[in-house]
Amino acid sequence: MRLHFAEGLNLDGLAVALGFSRATAGRRIVTARTRLRDETLKLLSERLEASPDEVDSVLAALRSRLEITFGALVSAA
Repeated sequence: MRLHFAEGLNLDGLAVALGFSRATAGRRIVTARTRLRDETLKLLSERLEASPDEVDSVLAALRSRLEITFGALVSAA
């Protein structure tokens, strides 16, 4: 994930850098994103002492607010 996000490598670049096929690099990115999301949700749930459903609800509200804010910024430009 570091090579993808921090270094800006696309799937083709990752495949070359890691010696994998493009498909394998893509699967690895998907797996890493899923693990990161799952672990982040688990930690949030533990630290907030909230159920997974409560964390999902808070995140959905935040996404909604971000979409509204982003929409307002784009329309103002």
